[in-house]
Amino acid sequence: MNVQTYKFARVMGLSILSLISSCAQGDSPTNTTSESSIHAQQIETIYGFEATKDAISFVVTSTGCTKSEDFTLQVSNSSPDDYTITLQRNKKDRCRAMPKLISIQKPLPVEVAADTGFKLNNSVAIKISEY
Repeated sequence: MNVQTYKFARVMGLSILSLISSCAQGDSPTNTTSESSIHAQQIETIYGFEATKDAISFVVTSTGCTKSEDFTLQVSNSSPDDYTITLQRNKKDRCRAMPKLISIQKPLPVEVAADTGFKLNNSVAIKISEY
């Protein structure tokens, strides 16, 4: 066995041991918490929002193919009256049009009562532009 083959075999062996070790410790992608699952999808930067009694509208960036169905609302609560909403983009907009701001609407989750309010987990950016 020459030196180059030996180095390659050693690196591959160490890589396999590392992979086996991380799987044995429960670090597999299917073993996630709700907080890390939020980050597995893209948390969308929003440019504005408006909430009514039964719906919430968000202003987001689109390059031509963004639809309301590309997003989900993640709701979490630390107490019965303390809800946090996160808008997540599930499907990347792969169109190539010039980016513009559009408004999408999602139904307000039933567990979030209109009179209790909620916190928004998304970053809010300010951009002077018409949508």
